[in-house]
Amino acid sequence: MDGCIRTHGECILGLSGGSTPRKVYETLGASAPSFDWSKVTVFLVDERITTNPADMNAQLVRDSLLKEMTPRTPARVIFPSTSLDSSGCVRDYNQRLVPLEGKTDRMVLVLGMGPDGHIASLFPPVDTALVTAAARNQESIHTEAPAQFAVHDRITITTWLCRAAHRIFLTKGRDKKALWDAMLASPEGPERWPAKMVLGPQCTVVHCLE
Repeated sequence: MDGCIRTHGECILGLSGGSTPRKVYETLGASAPSFDWSKVTVFLVDERITTNPADMNAQLVRDSLLKEMTPRTPARVIFPSTSLDSSGCVRDYNQRLVPLEGKTDRMVLVLGMGPDGHIASLFPPVDTALVTAAARNQESIHTEAPAQFAVHDRITITTWLCRAAHRIFLTKGRDKKALWDAMLASPEGPERWPAKMVLGPQCTVVHCLE
């Protein structure tokens, strides 16, 4: 983030949910008081469309990063309105994200991988052609989780996943490390492993085995 601020005067920080990043967000929020959060915009990479706070990525961010950084606050916090239906949520979030357009050169995304290989809310098998078509005129789209997930309707960003200047994957545990290695060894493409759309020289992978 410091590098983005030095170069561009601001940083756009996109956060994901899940249990793995909570400690990272808490540590980040409690960072040195000298860090200028007024030059950081925080938004969500993806979200569950639900009104239950316990199931929301936004609540995770509120209870970790935003709670720890009080009274310092980011310049802007952008969350989807998940009280709306799926189409309304997407329309509203796309409008909220307009101020971030054209700023992928100062964007840092924190990502993870689910046990089935999903990233953000792109669940395999991913229809990459459909995702590409849907993303032509909007940055966020509606997706659907498989039946085993508690919240079916989701919202996720699309092209920024590949265009952000910095993408950081966080994985925790030996099972996730094994899953990641299986993805790298697999001949299957992003339809099965959506993380393969994101990997590249601007992607950093952090494995924590404990």
